[in-house]
Amino acid sequence: MKTQSNFVHLHVHTMYGLSDSIIRVKELLLKAKEFKMASIAITDTSVMFGAYYFYKECKKLEIKPIIGAKVFIGAKSNKRNEIKTDFLILLVKNEAGYRNLCKIVSDSERIKSKLIITKELLTKHTNGLICLNGGLDGELASLIFQDKIKDAILLVKFYQSIFGIDNYYLKISDHGLKQERELNKIIIDISKETSASLVATNDCHYLNREDALANEVRKCISSKKILGDINKIKINSEYYFKSDEEMEVLFKNTPEAISNTLKIAERCNFDFGLLSKKNMPRFKTPNNISEEEYFLKLCKEGMKGKVDSNSPEVRERFEYEFSLIKKYESISFFLIYSDIFNFAKTNDIPITPLRSGLLVAYLLGISNVNPIKYDLELISDKTERYSLIIEVGRSHWDAVAEYISRIYGKKTVAYTISFNVLKLKSYFRNAGRLLSISSEVINRVIQMTGDIRRYSEWTKYSIPPNVKRSTNKDKEINKSFEIALKLENIPKNVSNDPFMIISKCNLTDLVPLYKCKNKKIIIQFDKSECERLGLLVLGYTSGYWEELLNEKITSKKSFKPEICTIKKYVNIPMNDPKTYALLNNADTSGVFLLESSRMKKIIKKLGVQKFSDIILLAASRPLVLTYYYNYYIKEIIKRKHGRIKVEYLHPLMEGILKETYGMMFYLEQIIKIAKVIANFTYEEANTLLRAINEYDEVVLKQLKFTFIEGAIKNKIYAIIAEKIYDKMSAHFLRYQLFDKAECIEKALLIYQSAWMKANQVKESDLNLKMNHSV
Repeated sequence: MKTQSNFVHLHVHTMYGLSDSIIRVKELLLKAKEFKMASIAITDTSVMFGAYYFYKECKKLEIKPIIGAKVFIGAKSNKRNEIKTDFLILLVKNEAGYRNLCKIVSDSERIKSKLIITKELLTKHTNGLICLNGGLDGELASLIFQDKIKDAILLVKFYQSIFGIDNYYLKISDHGLKQERELNKIIIDISKETSASLVATNDCHYLNREDALANEVRKCISSKKILGDINKIKINSEYYFKSDEEMEVLFKNTPEAISNTLKIAERCNFDFGLLSKKNMPRFKTPNNISEEEYFLKLCKEGMKGKVDSNSPEVRERFEYEFSLIKKYESISFFLIYSDIFNFAKTNDIPITPLRSGLLVAYLLGISNVNPIKYDLELISDKTERYSLIIEVGRSHWDAVAEYISRIYGKKTVAYTISFNVLKLKSYFRNAGRLLSISSEVINRVIQMTGDIRRYSEWTKYSIPPNVKRSTNKDKEINKSFEIALKLENIPKNVSNDPFMIISKCNLTDLVPLYKCKNKKIIIQFDKSECERLGLLVLGYTSGYWEELLNEKITSKKSFKPEICTIKKYVNIPMNDPKTYALLNNADTSGVFLLESSRMKKIIKKLGVQKFSDIILLAASRPLVLTYYYNYYIKEIIKRKHGRIKVEYLHPLMEGILKETYGMMFYLEQIIKIAKVIANFTYEEANTLLRAINEYDEVVLKQLKFTFIEGAIKNKIYAIIAEKIYDKMSAHFLRYQLFDKAECIEKALLIYQSAWMKANQVKESDLNLKMNHSV
């Protein structure tokens, strides 16, 4: 029994090519694993959208990934002003090859729906790449079929000269086409004439032979072509992912073309893990002082009037935060955010503060929350963030983006990619249309099924008679549904995400770029992939309430600016009786986060007498409202109003959980419990929180002994300590805890918007809108 395949696929298109493949990466790799293939390439046309995801999934299954792309080479025809194109398969050997492929793909020009590069550009970026050349649609085939064999040989020698003879291969394929087999014979002769090695490929666009029709439908969707009667459609179904046995049969007369796939795979050793992760942009400090010196200077200045700089608690907290920020090399991160924040404030652009709970953020003026005042424990992960969310009003996005580009350079700044997909119902409609089913019939089927997924339940047994009588298109409808299932959630096109990337060097040295049809340039990787490459990610979301509070309060002449200008976060009275009365009465239409009827019911049951109650309400958001109420607030309401007695496992727990009526509700409470009960250090407490969050059973078992041992030293019985620990460690299996620092920032916006309403800002001025969140 063989242990490894004798063949490696080097010409594979995936669904990330957008138009010519329906291969999903995970399914592809499982098929490769089934065929015992130790390596596989991704070669989407003109793009690298799926390269990092493909690499990551390959690593999980211990398959060696080969990053590549199919690229079009263009040249103008002498007869007409037309573009003649050739295509090559380029495979990455090493880091230099990856960077060159990024540049090639990024610099391609869109001409008549194709992304095309010039031979001049290609010549500059061949280092570290392997080139596969051949195929019916290429320039080499065109010359051969015109009997221009000498010109074909010259073309081969040109590519050999720029790539190197060892890095250039002549590609032969067999998809059951007579013309292709004739081409292969001549290519084999040319390989002997030029000493170019042969390599066998199969142009893979779908996994299985029976998926050919679904792939054809996908290709036709954008062109609105009608396929017609499925009984008469003739589609070449040889462009599937073949086994090594199938490939060996096809190329039994050229075994070296099969074995060369293994040799190429051995030579391709690029790994994203080898790229430097230190790609954070440097902050430009005044007078060229070091970032660290400037950071400390700003923090020292920020202490004045905000905290007692001589307080041991303040000094300890600051020194520990600063040590972590240095350790994670995040000083640039905080300076950049501070600079953007200050730009926004200076230019009257409403911007939401950083919701971190960090003392340094408070001292830098990028957070409104003093963690000492609110007894916020440090969550150390917040000091190593490589991404941050900038929340500004939509009308101000461009101004902030322009400022960032101007400061850091346009070549180092771009947005990340977002894939737009069609859902099952849309693909069902499209497939039906392409198979000549009328829209009337398609609509009738959808109406009868309700949820189109129910159709799969019917087809397992029999289609209800009323649907049969109504449509008389059983076979076509079944086929449409099968196709729709195969196409569901496959990307149709791309756009930009609201995430901006900043790099310390030109982005094309690290990631491929893409020119959208609207000429906007985006990065071909998503936010999380850019983070893993050590790039700074700035997330843009709509700061609707921030903008509203800024514009409406500052425009009200009857208010005193020194008291009421919320955009500057100056002393709005936090104990205003009118505001608390309004909240307690659930008169919260137009109040941030509390507009829905369900939240109004929760407010009436809970009651709002103090700011800690507002913080509890701020944990709600639409996606978790049911969970938030059922698992937490319902219980807290009972405890607050004495219907359930509040009990603590140990008296020391009361000071930690009193504000949440004896329940573990905030992430910061876990840190506090570990420190107070078991004398954990900041570092140990954060390790525990991380282990609970990720449910790392190994670390949790290790820390349990340390926790109990520390509790015993505090004269707490081991059995009590174990109960406390088990309650904490089991929490994330059932419930999600909330970030108190984030809740406080939101609570401030709740209070501010309620204060506006309570102090007679007209509802017409408030411009009430539902369900806007920050």
